[in-house]
Amino acid sequence: MTGAARALLVGTGKVAGDRHLPALAVLEGRLRLVGVCDQDPERAAAVARETGTTPYADLDAALEAARPDLVLVATPAGTHADLVPRCLRAGAWVACEKPAARSLAELDVIAAAEKETGNHCSFIYQQRFGSTAQLVRRLAESGDLGPVRLALAETLWFRDDDYWHVPWRGGWEREGGGALFSLGVHALDLALWLTGERWTEVTAMAARLDRDIEVDNLSGAIVRLESGGLLHVVTSTLSPDQQSRVRLDYADATVDVRHLYTHTNDDWRLHTSTGVLRAAWADRAPDPVSDHAELFAAMLDARERGEAPPCSGEDGRAAFEVVTACYASALTGRPVARGDVAPGNPYYDRLDGGLSPWPVPGAGYDG
Repeated sequence: MTGAARALLVGTGKVAGDRHLPALAVLEGRLRLVGVCDQDPERAAAVARETGTTPYADLDAALEAARPDLVLVATPAGTHADLVPRCLRAGAWVACEKPAARSLAELDVIAAAEKETGNHCSFIYQQRFGSTAQLVRRLAESGDLGPVRLALAETLWFRDDDYWHVPWRGGWEREGGGALFSLGVHALDLALWLTGERWTEVTAMAARLDRDIEVDNLSGAIVRLESGGLLHVVTSTLSPDQQSRVRLDYADATVDVRHLYTHTNDDWRLHTSTGVLRAAWADRAPDPVSDHAELFAAMLDARERGEAPPCSGEDGRAAFEVVTACYASALTGRPVARGDVAPGNPYYDRLDGGLSPWPVPGAGYDG
């Protein structure tokens, strides 16, 4: 690829304004916005004026006219199984906001389009792309940290009634899932990725408290890792003192990050007696300017090398598989093993199983 890659932004809501447009500004010279698409023509026109690009209300027309190399999909999860394959078939790669889809069935529609076209879709798990997170992953892969014994992924946030009253939120059909699905998945993905391991079994509980919604706003799960270690996942949108935390106890070190929404090098702590690890920690690279920008840059690098980008394929699917298993376990009251949720299993098609929600006593809305 010569010159700046061409980018099309699909969806012009809050996440596009807060994350995607600033990332494009950081990558000026490598990635050039050539169009914006939204089903609301006025909103598309407003963002197009702001960015000096062309607005579109129809995706297929936008793809044909803009000829993007990379499409940034910033729309609700329920649209992804339709929009992403159309972009892939138009010859573009896709950076798609999480949640990746509403179900594994929808995620497999995207995977089939990737296989058909040879193009790739990366899901935006931007928390992987801080300098310290990248260092910890390298140290884990090298074996310098030793195997994981215990990991924690905690998302302790607060969301009031207004948050859930957005038309596409709060329902199984509309959104796909609740707090774990849409918010806790970030910490879960980061922790799972930093273990460098596959998971084998999940036991979970979930609840919906204090809000008139269908989906969860409180959950906890224990995930068994292939090495025998455990990953504890806690997600809440009922926590006035908000914090995100990921902690990993490896055999030779503890790594801990506490933050809210985004992390910097200053948010991380290392506890170890190993000199090699302390030296690597002291020599960390500076923080990136933008988390989304780092992922977009990594995608461009991979495209130029002819390689699959990060957060795509099985790498991008792993956290969603765990999320699905958590819902299946919470709503049946039974452990769920890796591979249990496959075609033919009701939780493959919908995270609530398509059954009466909350069959487990005590899990329902308390009014």
